[in-house]
Parts: sequence; structure tokens; C-alpha cells
Amino acid sequence: MFLRIQTQWRTSFGGFIGLDYTAVFETMKLYDINDKRGVFEDLLIMEQAALSVLNKSAGDT
Repeated sequence: MFLRIQTQWRTSFGGFIGLDYTAVFETMKLYDINDKRGVFEDLLIMEQAALSVLNKSAGDT
């Protein structure tokens, strides 16, 4: 799922904010994901890990 929504990030002038949850849930519907809660909780963990890397990279430029 994470790879399917990898382009759905919300951003601001300060960097990446997080995933667009509307896009996340629409993608789950599209792929008929039954365990939406479990998948979402897993995505939150991946999102936090990715945010620290993405925002660190953004600060390096």
C-alpha cells in the first residue's frame, strides 16, 4: 500500500507534512483492502519514518 500512495504527500514551505489520508482511503477502496484499520496503522508507522528522512533531506538543500 505504501508504494501505491508514495506520491500522495502533503507539503508546505516547511517541507513534508504527511500523507493525504483522503487519497490513502480512496486507494484502499480501489484495491478492496478489507483490514483498513490495520493497514492504516501500519502506514502511520511508515509515514513517521519517511517524514524524518524526507524532511532531513529537504533541510540539506
